[in-house]
Amino acid sequence: MRMSLVVMLTMLVVASAQAQSWIEQTEWQVLPAAQDPVLKENRAAYSHLGMSVYLGKLGDLSGSKKHLQAAMESIEVQSDSPFLHLKMAYLSIELRDIRLADKECVTAIELDPEYAEAYYLRGRISLIKEEPRRAKEFFMESVQRDPEFIDGLRMLANIALFNREYDEAITNYEKLIHLRPDSPEFHYNLGRAYVGDDQLQNAADEFETIVRWNRNYLPAHSQLAKLYVQLEDWEKAVREFQEILRLNPSETSARRQLVEAYIRQNDVEGVLEQAQWVVKENPRDWAMRLILARVQASRGEYASAIEHCQAILNAGIKDQAFLADVHTQLGSIY
Repeated sequence: MRMSLVVMLTMLVVASAQAQSWIEQTEWQVLPAAQDPVLKENRAAYSHLGMSVYLGKLGDLSGSKKHLQAAMESIEVQSDSPFLHLKMAYLSIELRDIRLADKECVTAIELDPEYAEAYYLRGRISLIKEEPRRAKEFFMESVQRDPEFIDGLRMLANIALFNREYDEAITNYEKLIHLRPDSPEFHYNLGRAYVGDDQLQNAADEFETIVRWNRNYLPAHSQLAKLYVQLEDWEKAVREFQEILRLNPSETSARRQLVEAYIRQNDVEGVLEQAQWVVKENPRDWAMRLILARVQASRGEYASAIEHCQAILNAGIKDQAFLADVHTQLGSIY
């Protein structure tokens, strides 16, 4: 029995220390003391908040909610904390209690009408409720309260990009990059907005910025490959397809596009190497087999070229125009 008590006390000490550690190591660390003077003056509320954070990190949402409620009850009504109400709103979303989450946001705004994050969270709640127009209004409210509120700006930019409102998206992503110039996410999405607005070189500049920072950022390489094909910059297109294949060697689509880029460059060896790889992986890729036949015929490898053409003719293909190209190729060999 005494051992059980010792163990229990030890666990409480460890839990309290761990709770304080979570506050010091996570995004919660500056909020209670720096942004909410009510919590700074109320140690009981602050302690319950710490346990709420700790239990939330462990996945015990009901326990986290219990301590957050205790923190709120520890504070006098006349000195209520908008911060705690907002934390309860976040926790309520995790618990799928959307009505309570919205109610807590409203209370936080009543206590502090300039609380940008509370308007932002009401916007997120509106999205959960499938009310996109209302959501955008709340995100705009959050940015009006704090023009440098990144979460609000991000949502406005993402909504504009989704709705193909590229001018608005570009404006907001540029604001975000001014606030966080080293964010790959913001440069990537600004690039996407430039693509939508047909500003292809500006888009390429954004994606190039990302791959200079991180050569392994595959989505940026994919975007650059598409852009350089559109811009008919085949040397850069080849470079980007090679980077894609370095990161994902089984990406057959990129390899097929690399073949096309090599054809544009008149790089016979490049076409041959990549076309052989594609055909080996997929012998029924008839278009690639015809390309391979043409390359091999140009190199005097007539037997291999004829073999590919005969395989195509025996495949039961109905596309008469394609079959005519195969017969033309065979005729050029004979």
